Amino acid sequence: MPRVGGTKNVDVAAVIALRPDLVLANKEESSQRDVERLIEAGLPVFVSFPCTVEESLDYVETLARLLHVDAPPRPAPARRQGELRVCAPIWKDPWMTMDGRTYGSDLLSWLGADNVFSDRARRYPLAADVAGAPAADPGARDTRYPRVTAEEIRARGPALVLLPDEPYRFDETHLEEVRSWGVEAALVSGKDLFWYGVRTAGALERLDRALAPHR
Repeated sequence: MPRVGGTKNVDVAAVIALRPDLVLANKEESSQRDVERLIEAGLPVFVSFPCTVEESLDYVETLARLLHVDAPPRPAPARRQGELRVCAPIWKDPWMTMDGRTYGSDLLSWLGADNVFSDRARRYPLAADVAGAPAADPGARDTRYPRVTAEEIRARGPALVLLPDEPYRFDETHLEEVRSWGVEAALVSGKDLFWYGVRTAGALERLDRALAPHR
């Protein structure tokens, strides 16, 4: 299989030369200009952007139709009741997390885990996000991933901080750092927390097991 780069650095000319029957893109990961160039070259492009568990399951069915294959049986996960207050950072230096408009946050809500930053939009510039400076109009910029401080994380009162191994590779040292704040923490799979599609059903089961000791 030829390699044509990653989601953020696609070799558009190489993709066009391959003349694929279908190009899969993602609104959050793929460059708008790259997608436009592929469409201008006459290639069919399917741009996905599921932000909930239900939208992820819909995506699998839509993709199956586009590929002219049978969709796998649609899972029927049960929504767990509970109010385990959690924070799930996605980056460090500065700390970053996600608000309630994201797939990861919705996935956690299905597991009875309440994202303590669900109502916290990203502010611009950085000083407005982490130092209380006046915020500017974000315009069309993404506001779903706020930059926060350790103090703000503690102030939000999570019972558990989930540390995924991607996009930032949190490890045992970060686990101990968070625990030094007096907050419990656990390492989890970033793929399970953030990758949508056919992984969703299994991810719900695996993350449910990871959360079980903390309920």
